[in-house]
Amino acid sequence: MSLGAHMTRKTLLMILALLPLLLFVPQRAHAATTCSATMTNMSFGDVVPSGAAVNVTATITWTCTYTGLLSSLYGDYIQMCFSAGSGSASASLNPRKMIEAGSSELMSYEMYRDAGRTSIWGTASAAQISGTSNFTILGSGTAKIGTTTVYGRVPTGQTSLGVGSYASGFGGTYNYAYNEALLGLGTFPNSTCGSSGGATTGSGTGSLSFSVLANVASSCTAVSGTALDFGTKGLITSNADQTSTLSLTCTKRSPYNVGLNAGSNPSTAGDVNTRRMTDGSANYIGYQMYSDTGRSVVWGNTVSSSTVNGTAVGGTQTFTVYGRVPPQSPRAGTYNDTVTVTVTY
Repeated sequence: MSLGAHMTRKTLLMILALLPLLLFVPQRAHAATTCSATMTNMSFGDVVPSGAAVNVTATITWTCTYTGLLSSLYGDYIQMCFSAGSGSASASLNPRKMIEAGSSELMSYEMYRDAGRTSIWGTASAAQISGTSNFTILGSGTAKIGTTTVYGRVPTGQTSLGVGSYASGFGGTYNYAYNEALLGLGTFPNSTCGSSGGATTGSGTGSLSFSVLANVASSCTAVSGTALDFGTKGLITSNADQTSTLSLTCTKRSPYNVGLNAGSNPSTAGDVNTRRMTDGSANYIGYQMYSDTGRSVVWGNTVSSSTVNGTAVGGTQTFTVYGRVPPQSPRAGTYNDTVTVTVTY
């Protein structure tokens, strides 16, 4: 009888000795990781159709949060995969398109996964943008924030684009997989987006909405003109008429005003009605420049009053300057004047 009691007591002591070890084994019950993501708009700002390519970036930010009972002996190993289609203004990639709502004109652009802008961001597994992060679980509510960069480019050579605001909307997506494992033993779920084989505790998906934006501002460049040459005259007894040409290149739909100042030798400073040529020795020949063939509208430099105005159609536009020297009796010599062309847009 005493032997049996003694054996029972030893068995009880062995069970009690094991309990402290069992109490220190971390529990995995009800563990979960959830991730969310946002992306900034990709804004190219002002784009000059005849200018250089425009490069910008946008940022994807994601937050992953652990909820559960795991202790600091565990880590969370997360892989994020982000995808984007062609956008609301185009049906395909390479290039994607933005649209100007008023004219339905399309601006080409592209989004890339790399800073060298050679790998296009898309929806296929190999074209997705991936990101990984891992963190030590310090109890329920532990979170980690990560970021990744998207690279954008508007290529050069789109000279037919007109003034306006261009845009494309995106309803991109993301998916994620995570592995909750003992620190030092955990691995990321997959080696690349779309691959398989890694340990996975769970996964999830979400939407990634953003816009791509650009603006084409009014712009005029490359003003040039031919000389208004009245030739060689003797005594000027009747009107001497000649013409010259101004050339102007403006972005399509740019409103413009082309003005001509009073020249370098007006009899009244700044007065376009008193233009004169000089021989450099205080001798003058009066002349005038007009914007109409009948030579009745003096071409001046008061915006929207005496200037020539309009809306650019794109490319180079030409304007005729109608010149006239009225009858007068100047001294013999070579006469000239310099007139400044001002374009307001």
